[in-house]
Amino acid sequence: MKSLKLVCMAMLCMAVSLVSCSGEDGETGPQGPQGPQGEQGIQGQQGADSPTVDFYFQNGFKGYEGTSDANIVSTGTGLNEDFVQLFYSFNGLATGERRALFRFDGIGDAITSQLVGEGQTCSDAFYVSKATLYVYIDSYLNATFDNLYMKVGFYGADDPIFVEEEVNWSMANVNDDWADIGAESAMWAGPIGSDDYPLLLPKGSGSAYGWFPIILPRSVVENWICNPDSNKGIRLRLDPNSDENGQGDLRIVAKENTLEDLRPLLIVETENINSEASKSSGSSTKELNWANLSYEEKMAPLFRYLESKEE
Repeated sequence: MKSLKLVCMAMLCMAVSLVSCSGEDGETGPQGPQGPQGEQGIQGQQGADSPTVDFYFQNGFKGYEGTSDANIVSTGTGLNEDFVQLFYSFNGLATGERRALFRFDGIGDAITSQLVGEGQTCSDAFYVSKATLYVYIDSYLNATFDNLYMKVGFYGADDPIFVEEEVNWSMANVNDDWADIGAESAMWAGPIGSDDYPLLLPKGSGSAYGWFPIILPRSVVENWICNPDSNKGIRLRLDPNSDENGQGDLRIVAKENTLEDLRPLLIVETENINSEASKSSGSSTKELNWANLSYEEKMAPLFRYLESKEE
């Protein structure tokens, strides 16, 4: 889906020429009254050669039903159809945890069918300029830790595919073990090669915390699209990065929740390598440092998605 670009042009030009053939210039006269304000420009439409295309994946939106999500718990079972939950507790002797798993199937076919032309390879046709997973945090608790992080790990191609009705702390499905208990990967994918991909959470507590953006590594998402067999999903966990006693608890709206608009949402922003606009740009968005994005920039794709649903 193409994003709209607002082109608002208001031009007011005033030229005054004073020509003196002889003698001294006279004194400057008093300023005249301000003219009426011009009309607001018309909102521009996306051009035919626009280099960007955004894709939205959320269960229930335009027939997409490819999201898988699940709880895994260090003790007991973690099934909850309405929410997935992250939990961390440490008392100096034992640790209790809940972790969450997410995967968005079918994104490769959906994107390549639109962007990859005949005779093109996936990597030659486009690149991912940004990919963001938005999760809606229904409730949150961190009353004790000075710092509490959400840690994100990206499963590699050699990891098993989790089945949400079968996955648990030690098994991805009824036939396949995890590399280690707690849904550990054999080799985490992504630029840092571990699940230590940290997102700092605030101290405090409350309900209806709201949308939380998780910026995903472009290399991982590009691989999910161009090599669909590598798409094994991600794991979320809580970690204070310390030995402090305390607990944290975070609850996320799941794909089965009746609140369709609050289900997990993956937005993939792509750029057409072959477009004239892309060729003429001095540097591509692929080279931007996403770690330095402001909160407003991280949330912008979500706002565009919500606006498009109102049209």
